[in-house]
Amino acid sequence: NPVQEGGKYRLGSAMLSLNTSPREQLDVREIARPLMQELASATGAQVALGVRDQLSLLYLESFKSQSVVTINLNIGSRIPLAVTAGGRAYLAGMPSNERANLLERIRSLDEHAWQTIEPQIESALKEYGETGCCSSMGDWIRQVNGIAAPLALGPAMPLMVISIAGVADMVPAEKMLTEMRPKLLDLVHAIEARVGQRS
Repeated sequence: NPVQEGGKYRLGSAMLSLNTSPREQLDVREIARPLMQELASATGAQVALGVRDQLSLLYLESFKSQSVVTINLNIGSRIPLAVTAGGRAYLAGMPSNERANLLERIRSLDEHAWQTIEPQIESALKEYGETGCCSSMGDWIRQVNGIAAPLALGPAMPLMVISIAGVADMVPAEKMLTEMRPKLLDLVHAIEARVGQRS
């Protein structure tokens, strides 16, 4: 059950594949950590920083509140691109030609599932164009809602994603879209501004 246990993954090879120096990677994580922790504590939701690894999003950082009911996805967890808010935000933030190639890879894995996934991705891309975020309300795990935005840190850094996820009973879709979305965008802008000041 992914709510209880996410897939684990060694960070070593994934970190090497980011094509940036360890110093640059560390700076982003150092800058993001206190801001992510603050948002997780304030909202009761999980806040994560992710980067793509093949057809998954790999969590580089993950913070959650001390809530009794939470999502157990930690650093090193991998989530699918096509059906999660984080994955969809990554797709939305990519150059369109690269996104088309990646979507073709996703489609070729399961033609039948693609009939459901394609309209969801199209809807997420439209949502991103209108709001700067992508959501997934129970599309991956029925009882989990999520919202995410790409984190663009300049040409020397890989595209990353910041996501907020919560158990649907505690963070219903309406709350995610009205209360969490502005907080998410504020967080993304704060990280981008601080990384920009360092470079």
